Amino acid sequence: MFVQYILPILIFTVASGLIAFGLCVTSNKFAVKTDPLYDKIKSIIGEVNCGACGYAGCAGYSKALSTFEDNLGKCRPMKQQGYEQIQQILNEEKSKRLQHINKQE
Repeated sequence: MFVQYILPILIFTVASGLIAFGLCVTSNKFAVKTDPLYDKIKSIIGEVNCGACGYAGCAGYSKALSTFEDNLGKCRPMKQQGYEQIQQILNEEKSKRLQHINKQE
């Protein structure tokens, strides 16, 4: 009975636990870090993915805004409040970057 039923269950349980532990370690070690500025902007823009801004989706436009590669104002579905929030976030980030540059000089 032990060899026929309990031993396979124990082996499967231990193997599953080791695999789960390995996956946890691997996911933490190889986790992709994202830019917090990008995350903030993307949360405001949303996931409409209409392409009106000229990008394939909202993620592309959010990335361009977070790296200051494009101008704000191309997202047609976004309301004025969203524009104002993103503008404030971008202005704060510009100020932080300028302060950092000035400290280095």
